[in-house]
Amino acid sequence: MAPPPPDPYRALQQHLDTMPVRFPRTMSGVEVELLKYFFDPDEALLALHLDHVPRPATEILERWRASDLPGDALPTAAGLDERLDRLADKGALFAARRDGTLMYSLHPFVAGMYELACAKRMKEGTLTRDFLETCSAYTHLRFGIEMLTIDKRAFRTIPIEASITPEHGVATYDQLERIIEESTACGVLDCICKVDKEMRSHPCKRTARRDTCMAFNDYAEFGIEHGSVARKTKEEMLAIARLSEREGLVLQPENTARPNFICACCDDCCGFLELLKAVPRPVDFAASNFHAKVDADACAGCGTCARRCPMGAIVVKDQTARVDLARCIGCGVCVPACKAGAIHLVKKAREIKPVEDFPAYLADLDGHRLNSLQKLGKLLKAFLRIPQRRD
Repeated sequence: MAPPPPDPYRALQQHLDTMPVRFPRTMSGVEVELLKYFFDPDEALLALHLDHVPRPATEILERWRASDLPGDALPTAAGLDERLDRLADKGALFAARRDGTLMYSLHPFVAGMYELACAKRMKEGTLTRDFLETCSAYTHLRFGIEMLTIDKRAFRTIPIEASITPEHGVATYDQLERIIEESTACGVLDCICKVDKEMRSHPCKRTARRDTCMAFNDYAEFGIEHGSVARKTKEEMLAIARLSEREGLVLQPENTARPNFICACCDDCCGFLELLKAVPRPVDFAASNFHAKVDADACAGCGTCARRCPMGAIVVKDQTARVDLARCIGCGVCVPACKAGAIHLVKKAREIKPVEDFPAYLADLDGHRLNSLQKLGKLLKAFLRIPQRRD
């Protein structure tokens, strides 16, 4: 007697959990409900034949034929292309052209499925509170823990331009202007964190703008083609980025030298910054090459820098601002806020150099997977304020 066919959504969750950026199971099963927004049962079974490596439809079809998973009505390569395109169009898969051929792959839930699907739904007017609440139920706990304890940070923090000078010797991968200038395509999409808060009647206190998320290179091309990203010139992108800096937003690019996105975040809306702020030592979970330092003789003790800091890393004591290096993530938003010029960024002795691009990041991450016990150890150390290795 043949074994019963697998539950497509549980099978897909288990498959996604083997990817470099994992998709862990929860006790509530909310992750299965989440997958139902992206895949119908047949599409979930189709997705089992993809992984994080970009592949053409012909290769995906061969993988399907070679498997023992359900596939009674195998399509032609052209028919499979159409099905894959539909999944890419709703943000469930990623697609990019290589030498004229469309290549498909699974992309992480964050940053990937969640942002692109939400941006597309917003443009179509189909984004619902129910969908956002299901996403939040997953990302604010189980997936949030996964992102905090991942061995190779998914994001890094780069300093805002107003906080650095030529004397800092900032590497090109930490320079906002160079990242924009060297991109092959660029555009913006609405920040889903801000939209989520707005739909919960908690509009952002930092900015009234939604279009603060920046996309570059393949990520931008994909989003532009599928209607989730608005194309911008490099000049327009730089103007948007500098406006975000003036508003005190933290720049968090993908943790690569050639990032596909930069999130402009605030502690009022951003789920990741909320998680960072909740731990006693945010520095252990943030990849950054700088930290803030106060010139006590110049400090007026006004507290402006403390109010601006998204991590609560600055306190004023005895009329002088002091930086808690365990909480400072080196974003630099405090620097232009200081009228006395008493606070500045200092480059760390050990520079963290990111890998070149996203495929290299996934390969590196895949080679440094932590087990559940190791992840638990990282969390315990975090809340016991035990310093940890930073990458």
